[in-house]
Amino acid sequence: MEESQKESSSEPIKSNFRRLVHRIYLLFSNEYTFFIFVAILIGFLGELTNFAFIESYQFIYSKAVMPLWGSPFVIVSTIGGGLILILLSFIFPPSEALGYSFPKFLERINLKGGVLKPKETIAKTVASCVTLGFGGSAGQEGPIAQIGGAVGSFVGQILRISRNKIRVFVACGVAAGIAATFNAPITGVLFAEEIALLRDFKIESFVPIVISSAIGTITSRALRGDTPIFRVPLYRLVSYKELFFYATLGLVTGLLASGFIKLFYWTKDTFVRLELPPQE
Repeated sequence: MEESQKESSSEPIKSNFRRLVHRIYLLFSNEYTFFIFVAILIGFLGELTNFAFIESYQFIYSKAVMPLWGSPFVIVSTIGGGLILILLSFIFPPSEALGYSFPKFLERINLKGGVLKPKETIAKTVASCVTLGFGGSAGQEGPIAQIGGAVGSFVGQILRISRNKIRVFVACGVAAGIAATFNAPITGVLFAEEIALLRDFKIESFVPIVISSAIGTITSRALRGDTPIFRVPLYRLVSYKELFFYATLGLVTGLLASGFIKLFYWTKDTFVRLELPPQE
């Protein structure tokens, strides 16, 4: 009698548990909802990896460059960083450890489905950390975007997502890294859309990127605080005539940027084509 009462009392619990499991299954079986949950994960992981990268090169900079700052011996730090990069070129392929890698990163995203290799990502991360840490003339936007994008790519590969959808995950990682580093979530979203999904913009991909950017920013503010990386002075539009000069400035800057890119690659190709005589 008691056993039958226990079984009857446990039936509602089992029924409620089955309903809960079924609802969770329906929730995660929906592709759109699944993308949102993965975007949250990528935003969190993307900021953690970028935080580790930034802390690493800033630590190296504080130990290798700052003690010599203001003295002629500060160049020793840059030379030391260059020697370390040469050593890395023997450990990793030179194309992965040296050179400007962002164009190759864009090629991986837009032409090869966003599938990034762990070894290549590690090489680029270590090389960028050494370059920035030892005072090399380089920016942090490229490495940060690549690290965040690599996180998204690895998550997509682990989950065995198709290549078209991996690109969305890569964009989520890029947005999280840029937004968290510069405390600018909108900038992270636009930057990711521009480099990863420029030819394939869809509202279904836009929402996960926004979520990753927001999660990356929240995580960054929890770790670093909410102080903006750039202090922008207060601006007020005095006259609408100013818009003409802003438009002119944008046009001139765009032309100069295009000319600089062409000059950069022309110089690079010229040196590649040089046939220098062998030294005796």
